This record gives sequence, C-alpha cells and structure tokens, in this order.
Amino acid sequence: MSTQAEPNLADLVNATHPGTWAEVLGLKVVHATRDEVIGKTVVGLENHTSFIRAVREGVLRGTARPLTRGRRTQVWEVSIADAKGALVATGRVRLLVIEPDASVAGAALGSMPA
Repeated sequence: MSTQAEPNLADLVNATHPGTWAEVLGLKVVHATRDEVIGKTVVGLENHTSFIRAVREGVLRGTARPLTRGRRTQVWEVSIADAKGALVATGRVRLLVIEPDASVAGAALGSMPA
C-alpha cells in the first residue's frame, strides 16, 4: 500500500495575502498542509502569546501545529524561531471555523480560491 504525501498549499495561502496585514508585514507561508497551516476560514476566539526575546531584524520562521482540530473549533500551537533556531515566541490560539458561505454582522466572509 502506497502513501501519498499531502500537497504543499503554501502558494494558495500566499495568494490570499494581497491587501491584508500579512502582506504589510511581509509574511510568507513556506509550507502548508492540512496538519500544519490550512483549514477553512477561521476567526480567533482566544489567543495567548509569550514573547521570549526581542528581534529587531532578520527572518523569523513560524511553525503552527494543531492540538485539536474539531469541526467547529480548533486549537493551534505556534513556535517562532530566528534564523539560528533560537526560540523567539510561542503562542496558542483557539479558532472558530466558519463555513465559506457564512456571514458575520451582515457581511459575507467570502471563501478561499479553489
């Protein structure tokens, strides 16, 4: 039985950045699979971030992994490291998963491109 690797969806995620805070900050997703970055449209319900050390310049690498990935809510843990691999920050976020055709406060949320 052969197993097929999950596709890297980073380009799809990056295509959603124009006109967003991610573009302004220069965020670029380098790897995204079902278990590491992407699901449906989500909104944050709870966020806790611990900043370990200050960084004034350079490239940071963030890795997000799910702790729970339910149908309606998810909890993700993130670690941010500098170019030398030193831990810069950690965080945990609880998300509400929103269906693509949902609206919030009367406004359509839209959906990710196919």
